[in-house]
Amino acid sequence: MYVHKLEDKNTLKSSVLTFGNFDGLHMGHLHLLDMLNNESINSNLESVVLTFSPHTNAVIPKSKIFSILTPFEVKEKLFLKNTKVNYLCKISFNEQFSKLTAEEFLDLIISKYNPQTILIGYDNYFGFKKEGSYNYLVNNEKYKNINIIEINKFLEKGDIIKSSIIKSLILNDNIEKANIYLSRFYAIQGSVVEGEKRGSGLGFNTANIKLTNKKQLIPSNGVYSVNLVANGIKYMSVCNIGFCPTIKMTKVKTVEVHVIDRKISLYGQDVEVQFISFIRNEKKFKSAELLRIKIKEDIERVKKERVITSG
Repeated sequence: MYVHKLEDKNTLKSSVLTFGNFDGLHMGHLHLLDMLNNESINSNLESVVLTFSPHTNAVIPKSKIFSILTPFEVKEKLFLKNTKVNYLCKISFNEQFSKLTAEEFLDLIISKYNPQTILIGYDNYFGFKKEGSYNYLVNNEKYKNINIIEINKFLEKGDIIKSSIIKSLILNDNIEKANIYLSRFYAIQGSVVEGEKRGSGLGFNTANIKLTNKKQLIPSNGVYSVNLVANGIKYMSVCNIGFCPTIKMTKVKTVEVHVIDRKISLYGQDVEVQFISFIRNEKKFKSAELLRIKIKEDIERVKKERVITSG
């Protein structure tokens, strides 16, 4: 897969292409990309995916509270690992680009890639004030020589798979279902920073995670079974997200990970936290000792579930 930017000088004589945010690169996206690959093979043309960085909703509207599932760098790795796309084009999205009309946007990508076929999702709107869509393309004489294919809703056991739905699942303690829709564990990336060592005071050393991308969605407050991935090694771990109400109520939400049955130093390292299952909500205990007992129970539950899963 070749990764480049829209403003690069390279062009293609012909192609099949699609475009969108592809946030999460979930089952629905992979279905669309499978169809893109089939069109590419059948027509013997290169496949092109154009995606935006940052996510378009991070720029318009500015007042909207917004989060993403996959930072561009992660999305790029997922494209390389999980798809057969020939060209991945990064569109640097900003306020100026957001003002392009649908026609101006299409002029840019047609002049660069000369698509013989464009695949577009049923809910994909583009151009200033969302002027562009599947109907815009098929009803415009200017694009009559391009094969326009609309990709319908992708269903999994009757459920529509969309990024917004996956976000809702993650924020409502249903990480397991979100993982099914993503076809992988939902993960956040960050670096291990010095914390207040509240966990060590209870007998549990924790790695305090500072997110690499502040726009990335953090799961709801609570305790999770996770993998902590550092230097390519996965460590069975338990993660607490929240404000630590028993020891010291913090003003800022923290992500703290305890590696089970291992003592390792991770300060300053870049890590990934893969969320496997939701254990319980965060709560305030009457004493630190009751919290310590509960954490031990959480750890034993994680260990037991891993044994059952591996068996």
